[in-house]
Amino acid sequence: MVSTNSTVATLVKEVGLLQKRFSSCQSLPVCKDITFVHQLVEAAISSQIKPREETCAICYEDFQCDKMFEVPGCFHIFCDVCMKEHLRRTLVCGKRAICPMEDCESEIHREACVGILDPEQLSVIDQRKMESEINVRDRVYCPEPTCSALMAKDMLLKHTNEFFLGAEQLGARKCMVCGTFFCINCSFKWHYHITCDEFRKTQTYQISNHAKFESVAERHGLKKCRVCNTWIERVYGCNHMTCKCKYEFCYTCGAEWINKEQTCKCRLMD
Repeated sequence: MVSTNSTVATLVKEVGLLQKRFSSCQSLPVCKDITFVHQLVEAAISSQIKPREETCAICYEDFQCDKMFEVPGCFHIFCDVCMKEHLRRTLVCGKRAICPMEDCESEIHREACVGILDPEQLSVIDQRKMESEINVRDRVYCPEPTCSALMAKDMLLKHTNEFFLGAEQLGARKCMVCGTFFCINCSFKWHYHITCDEFRKTQTYQISNHAKFESVAERHGLKKCRVCNTWIERVYGCNHMTCKCKYEFCYTCGAEWINKEQTCKCRLMD
């Protein structure tokens, strides 16, 4: 039989050795609940362990886990600073938010970015997601500057037909968000009883910001796509242009290219 005094002495010695391994130690009353003991052990271990660090896959710097962003779905990890910059550049370029890891297409949802993006940037994530779900040729934006809502052509027409008789033939549309009536052909507020060409001659149009922008764009040589109305600037290269909506045309005269073939006699290179 082992002596009780000897056992107690051994335990006291072991406790003394353990105390030397910790920066601080205090005596607490013994509790019969084993859960209490586990909590004390976990707290003691946690106080002695350094926070776990991860390496950012973009800048290759090490950061504590609370400074890292994990992409849901693929679980690729990046630091908050790099991820914020990646999202900013992606959204500015009109692309949807996806994981920056090469060949990874995991989508980054708004909810995951609440801690690193401001409210305006979060709303752009929703906008880019909607854009990715609507074909470029079917996208319509409300011309009201305070709205600019994105809508699909078919849904917009269906909505307008509830308020406007003959909307499809006339080109009138009613924004599904702010309710503004506008012309889908010239992307301006609805001009009652006159055509787009007639409206462009009115003072209302000529003093508008819309007209001023078009004047500046044309003065700098920009061209407007005939299909989606996107303004395009040729930086270098030939005059064969392909819009983001896939419409192909001559940058010099605007004539359409059909089946990759030029239909005008303009020079391909200036």
